[in-house]
Amino acid sequence: TIHHNVITLYQIKAKTKGIDVERYIMFDVGGTGIKYGTLNKKGVLISPISDLPSPSRKGKEEVFSFFSQIIEKEENVKGIGMAWPGPFDYEKGVSLMDGLGKYQSIYGLDVAENINKRLKRNDMKYVFLHDVAAFLTGYAKESNIENERIIALLIGTGAGSSFYTEAKCVGKEYKGVPENGWIYNIPFRGETIEDWVSSKGIKRLSEKYFNTSIDGKTLFHKAENGDERAIALWLEFGDVIKEAMIPFILQFKPDRVVFGGKISQAWKYFSPRMKEELEKSGTKLSVTEETSRYVLSGLFKRFGEIYG
Repeated sequence: TIHHNVITLYQIKAKTKGIDVERYIMFDVGGTGIKYGTLNKKGVLISPISDLPSPSRKGKEEVFSFFSQIIEKEENVKGIGMAWPGPFDYEKGVSLMDGLGKYQSIYGLDVAENINKRLKRNDMKYVFLHDVAAFLTGYAKESNIENERIIALLIGTGAGSSFYTEAKCVGKEYKGVPENGWIYNIPFRGETIEDWVSSKGIKRLSEKYFNTSIDGKTLFHKAENGDERAIALWLEFGDVIKEAMIPFILQFKPDRVVFGGKISQAWKYFSPRMKEELEKSGTKLSVTEETSRYVLSGLFKRFGEIYG
């Protein structure tokens, strides 16, 4: 409550003094939901993060209007940051998602150009980042660990990853890092890592333990209620993650591995064996449920690097 009062007072003072308050809107764009927040020119969040259902399965008009309508509500917006899942051309701001059941209608289109068209503006500045790269950039900055080598893994409907060293997210030019820092499509157990390290992988295990498909949220609550099968399932899921991650950890030699995403709630159930393994090499293990907050912070940091 105090925090919200401070925000309100800040906004009132700014308006009464006639100060031109620059605003920046940062979006964490997902397939099912979109989170966004408005920041001032110092990168301070000046309103709570909002969470809305995503228009990912709708036509291009609905998709681009979704963003333009949010931007129009705010005064003095100077810049937009957008964290998108791949595949996406982050340099050009063009979505390359094809056949994935999300954002099909905007495939191959220039996102900034289409939003600007609806805003009737051509002076807006944009930054585009991979969602996990934005998360890891913000996490390292806010945790004051920009000098560390870090691997981030966000587990949800997919297995999003990013590798970080020398205060930036890196790709295959560094030893042990796959292309773009993405592990999701790396071969694993006859399929890919994402087939196993994701909500799909959890449902696969639920069929083994319960003879039916159960989602991660339900399995977490079962474990919380002492269900031994659910607890055993999560422990095995931790072994799957460990098996998938060890080759990257051995080669990249991170100081820290950070977990986030929807799965992080069940952390205490799937992390024990992973912890044991990493402690042998002195690698720290961290977890956070606040992924969007760090995504917005990472986007703003990148915005400053590009535009000063």
